[in-house]
Amino acid sequence: MSKISWQPEYFVLQKEENRIEVKLSFSSNLDFFKGHFKDFKIVPGVVQSHFAVFLSQELWQIKEFPRNFPSVKFMNPIFPDNEVFLILEKKHDKKIIQFEFKSSDKIHAKGSWKFS
Repeated sequence: MSKISWQPEYFVLQKEENRIEVKLSFSSNLDFFKGHFKDFKIVPGVVQSHFAVFLSQELWQIKEFPRNFPSVKFMNPIFPDNEVFLILEKKHDKKIIQFEFKSSDKIHAKGSWKFS
């Protein structure tokens, strides 16, 4: 069984108690590009959401899983090999995490999730 390649390369630019900023590159050889979409490859929204949750858990050592996503909006596609930044911020007694994927000239996605 071969290993699935889904994780983009990332570099933590800033890590504070309530804010993290990460530089990301979604390489065109990641497995999810094989089926999303054949002639117009973009980073799927579910991958963006999953990776934002994964990084918040990994970098802040959060053991819980999100209970719900009260708001998520995908505004501009992220294409293979584009460099983007992910901003994570803890809000409201650290039970809500807001995320934003952005590049130098646009916001690609933003939203939030709630931990139990």
